[in-house]
Amino acid sequence: MNKKNLLFYIIFLTLYAYEFSKTQQFIWAYNLSDNTIHYIGTIVVGLGFFCFYISRKIFPSISMRKVILMFFNVAYISGMIYTMFIPANLYITWIVLLSLGYLGGVVYYYIAVAIGRTRYVGRVAMIGQIFALLMQMLIPQNIDDTFILITILIIVFLLVTYLVLFPPADWMFEEILPYAKETPMWNNEIRKRLTILLIIVFFADMFVCLVEITWTAKLENDIMYTFPRYFMIAGYALAGIFADYKKHKYLDTALLVVLGFSFSGIYMAEHTTERLCIYYILAGFTILYMNIKFWHLASYTKSPEIWASFGRIIYVFEGFISEFFIKTIRGSNFYCTIVLALFFAVVIYCILKESPLKAQGEWILFESDEALQSIESKEEATQKEFMNYASTYELTPRECDVLKCILNSDESMKIIAEQLGISERMLYRYMNQLYEKTGAENRAGLVKKYYESLI
Repeated sequence: MNKKNLLFYIIFLTLYAYEFSKTQQFIWAYNLSDNTIHYIGTIVVGLGFFCFYISRKIFPSISMRKVILMFFNVAYISGMIYTMFIPANLYITWIVLLSLGYLGGVVYYYIAVAIGRTRYVGRVAMIGQIFALLMQMLIPQNIDDTFILITILIIVFLLVTYLVLFPPADWMFEEILPYAKETPMWNNEIRKRLTILLIIVFFADMFVCLVEITWTAKLENDIMYTFPRYFMIAGYALAGIFADYKKHKYLDTALLVVLGFSFSGIYMAEHTTERLCIYYILAGFTILYMNIKFWHLASYTKSPEIWASFGRIIYVFEGFISEFFIKTIRGSNFYCTIVLALFFAVVIYCILKESPLKAQGEWILFESDEALQSIESKEEATQKEFMNYASTYELTPRECDVLKCILNSDESMKIIAEQLGISERMLYRYMNQLYEKTGAENRAGLVKKYYESLI
């Protein structure tokens, strides 16, 4: 992937991450002072992410998908302008949050499909989140003129939409290429991986949530948004570095270390500021951990539109459980310790049960050595060679499907596109990705390069 495209995705993520945080901060400050209504607001944001998934399933037309995106733009802008004159209207507030979530679904889907399985995803996510945090902290927190603040938010929202409509690769609104072969064994493995990742993310997120409501709930925003918040940069940096190091082999281990550090540090810290710094390191790491994990795994699934956003959607459950369950133990250090230890233990168990079994270069969870032998025995030598080649150049499963068709067919690109069930433009998009990754200059060069690698 060239530097120009990487810069695009960094800017893309930076702008939306800023918009996501700043819009909610504005809404909470002016409209959602009540905790119950506040958590309903987070659920509405989650529904916005889900609406993006539904819209892609219902409307296959590219033009219709663009129309829906513009509809949510109009809804967001209208809602923000209305809020400028008549604040504290819950229905308008929820329309704004729903639109914010919908745009987030688009952004996360783009990132997951474009770079989710590359060796750059950690760095892009890290830099994007750090820049967004700096924007949030350095742009005056309390802009007295509501008009100026809303104008800034609307402009950023429109900029993100513009980048959505004009990305480096003009293929985002089309259907992605389905897998050529989805065997029951493959689908079962994907379900296992999703299940375990959901358990890890859920309990890790609950751990963060309990730390937040126990040690930061009584703090004023004037304290929450001061220099301790910069410690999120340390969390972002750790997650980003470990995500790209050896294909995030040690990312789960890093999660355990950060959780353990937070678990002990919160109790050992004597001052509120120290606890707040520890909390922000924990929050920064887990936010990026969840997003990167789901972005990476989304490309394996049949519905990457929803799984790419699940790192944010899980946030809905955090807010819901915070309000209706965990608050019952607030104020009791003993019960808080027990629950934190329980959540930590669940995460440890799930990660340690992860087996060193790989399929297409990725970790498969809860598989035994016997399963490894079974899978290996069913693979032909040519398939192993192909997968080794795909792993060397970090090809996605869908790029592998295209390469197989190119290697086994002399048909025209139009016919191959029809065989794969995608548009010719979409096929050329995958071909360009293959050229970029392998260094081949054309179709013949792509075939030649593959067979030369077998010698």
